[in-house]
Amino acid sequence: MKKIILIFLVLILAVSPVFANNKFSDVDSEAWYSNWVGIITDFNITSGYPDGTFRPDNQLKRIELLSFTMKSLNYDLPVASGYWGQNIIDKALEIGIITDQSNDLMFTDPDGFITREETARVIYNAYLKESEIFTADVDQHVRTVITDFDLVDEMYIEGVVGVYSSGIVEGYSDKSFKPKNQLTRAEASVFITRLRLDEKRKKVELDMPYFEYETLSFKSKNFKEYYNPEHQDIYNIMTIVDTIENANTNNGFAWIGYLSPESTHSMSLYSNMEDFDFAPVTSHHNYKRWSIEVKKNPPNPEYLFDDWIEILGWRKADELKHEETLKAVFRYLFAEDADFLWNKYFELANDPNIGDKDIDYEMVSNGRTVRFHGDHIGMGISITRKTDAQPVNVEDVR
Repeated sequence: MKKIILIFLVLILAVSPVFANNKFSDVDSEAWYSNWVGIITDFNITSGYPDGTFRPDNQLKRIELLSFTMKSLNYDLPVASGYWGQNIIDKALEIGIITDQSNDLMFTDPDGFITREETARVIYNAYLKESEIFTADVDQHVRTVITDFDLVDEMYIEGVVGVYSSGIVEGYSDKSFKPKNQLTRAEASVFITRLRLDEKRKKVELDMPYFEYETLSFKSKNFKEYYNPEHQDIYNIMTIVDTIENANTNNGFAWIGYLSPESTHSMSLYSNMEDFDFAPVTSHHNYKRWSIEVKKNPPNPEYLFDDWIEILGWRKADELKHEETLKAVFRYLFAEDADFLWNKYFELANDPNIGDKDIDYEMVSNGRTVRFHGDHIGMGISITRKTDAQPVNVEDVR
């Protein structure tokens, strides 16, 4: 409870509370924020000014937001010599709420007024990040709901998606988020109330899941994912690998799991269970024979590597140990070009000079862009994902 109450201080200037029960001279009872200010007044955490005003249109500074965030996390930081908020910034860096990158204004311009998207990121990093509220499915849904989502800078996307999908921020009547707008004290009263009272949150109903994938791999039982129809391509590839590779672990084994819970899933192919057991405690390249990675992120046609399937084999590995599985994946991905691309892969992989030159080979097969890449460690293929794939019958591609 102490942490919940302290969190209220994150988004509002801490001045001596005055005029409880929302009796601020500049808060009109008909104003959209009047009830919200009244609620936080009832909690005796409302901030006001000595002249009896609430000043609902006043903006918050970044360092003020950061200072109260640190206090809400129970960090009692002394005022620093020189710039008074340096200790606050240093602690925020240490625990990962902000970064020291030049584009992070929380670090480079702490005395500037904070925007709605910046506020969302601070709240998300401090309070929501560990809740796994951000997933590719949630991200994709929120993008279709917020009308000005394209105005959200990339570094703030997780924060905006997190606070919006959790119901802390509802947005405006035109379904915009207005990410560049500076956060006002009136808006802060809404943030604060919704952080305190779950029933005041505007829940986002997601139109998912449509179907569920749960791996057959007995070493990956914690992996369980929900997919929308446009993820059918990913579902198909995982089904092919899982069904063939894990049918008999004497001939190989596929571990299926997360590289990042919100987007990237990996299928790692090992020649036997002993290799799998050794892989986590030593150089995995010595034991893992192949990996197939897939991404659930929404497609971006401008950037192949933002929406890919990648097949990667390591050198000095027993490549053909998993031939049945891999050829089935190739037949699914490339149809009539499967044999050609299979042979092209090994032609390039067996080039002894591959580590000394760049591979520049690209083609289109079965409606997919295919690019080869490699070095002295391994050989890979990046393939664009389809969003209109139909369910696969594994026997049709074996």
